[in-house]
Amino acid sequence: MFVTIDVESLYSSIPHEKGVAAIKHVLRTTQDLDPTYSEFITSLLEHILSHNVFTFNGSHYLQVQGVAMGTCCAPSYANLYLGEWEAMFLGDEGLSMYTDHILCWYRYIDDLFIVWDGSIDLLRECLLRMNRNDFNLNFTMSFDKQCITFLDVEVCRGEEGSVISKLYRKSTASNAILHASSFHPKPLLNSIPYSQYLRAKRNCSDSDTFKLEANRLRDRLLLRGYSHASLKRSFKKALLQPREELLYSQKANKSDKNDIGTLRIITKFNNQHRQVRNIVTKYWHMLQCDPTLGPLVPQRPLFTFKRTTSLGDKITASEFKAENNKIHCKYKGTFMCGKCRYCKYMLTTRNPTLPNGQSFHPKHFANCRTFGVVYLLLCECTCFYVGKTKTEFWKRAYRHLVSMETGDPDLPLGRHTLTVHNGICPKIKFLILDRVHPESRGGDWNKTLLQLESRWIYNLRATEPPGLNETIWFKPFLEGFSSGGREQ
Repeated sequence: MFVTIDVESLYSSIPHEKGVAAIKHVLRTTQDLDPTYSEFITSLLEHILSHNVFTFNGSHYLQVQGVAMGTCCAPSYANLYLGEWEAMFLGDEGLSMYTDHILCWYRYIDDLFIVWDGSIDLLRECLLRMNRNDFNLNFTMSFDKQCITFLDVEVCRGEEGSVISKLYRKSTASNAILHASSFHPKPLLNSIPYSQYLRAKRNCSDSDTFKLEANRLRDRLLLRGYSHASLKRSFKKALLQPREELLYSQKANKSDKNDIGTLRIITKFNNQHRQVRNIVTKYWHMLQCDPTLGPLVPQRPLFTFKRTTSLGDKITASEFKAENNKIHCKYKGTFMCGKCRYCKYMLTTRNPTLPNGQSFHPKHFANCRTFGVVYLLLCECTCFYVGKTKTEFWKRAYRHLVSMETGDPDLPLGRHTLTVHNGICPKIKFLILDRVHPESRGGDWNKTLLQLESRWIYNLRATEPPGLNETIWFKPFLEGFSSGGREQ
């Protein structure tokens, strides 16, 4: 009976402590491995696992279990962890009632292929026993007496107990082969049909099945822009390869010219790569004739192309931001826009003194037309108010002036005018304290603005006299908080 077993969510199911302990055991039992090197690897792994921070819906999270699938070490980490469970399960003599019925056991990371000669009821008991483990692993199973799929192979029972195989594609699989017109080196594009035909031949156990799969593959490759001539060459080349050799990995035979004494010219791939190669080759002899460089220069160089910038790189941006690496504003401070009647209210002093007695050193540029700012309103009576606005600042300044001129009792500045200045609007000045630059990828930047406003209210003690703020809001710092993009 053919059986396939899969581990549910392996990458996110590994507890940090158990995972590190498993890796330590593997390193400890590996021969000829320096203990210092093992400790170094373990410390790096612990750092990676304990510093996986990600954002979702405007909030930051720390992954406390499992490993991020995009991490370079994730496949090896998960593979070794499951290998520890595998060795423990298969080596447990108390489970011999199950393991004695396993004729073959193969594993690729978290996918298992088993040939079972016991009953179905005993197989189900075996799965239940596998799920009772201390590794936080949960297994699911499929089985069939005739055919079963494992990875990209469909394995079936043939005549007289033989096993036959063929290429397997999911019904939902799309035709995602790299397009022939893609901006890639020509040798790479030419190798794709050949490698796909080799894969089909490796997975198909007989020639008739291979030819059938090759015809289907040809139709998919034609839809991706590959020519009939290139597909015909690739098919004939793959057809000549013995399948027995394809089933086993072959060690590459590196010649001396590709090892010691080779000079590689490494550059990004571009449309002029042929011209660059021809020019360098044409004048290469000049370096060989040089009395100093000649003995160091090989007969001819090897060209290696790196990945160049893609369209995806240009239209997307990383969430990572190096500290103090980007200067948003060349000129820093509060300035007048020179175009509105509110310029006279802007405090343009270079390093003014804040209400708490500290000297203010601006980090951003702002004027009446700047949006997304935290500001300080200074009254001639030494009272002050801290606020923020997502809109252009002059609009918020207009609202404050109206409330003070009318003595609006519903607003803190209006009440201040009524109670302290007898309804006469006092002289005021505005100073921009901070600014938020919206991210190119969007997000709840109003939440960041609310956090900055709360910090300034707290630092300046604006809720205590002579401050005019009535409350300080800590909700923006709570996990899962969303401002909803509304002006506060």
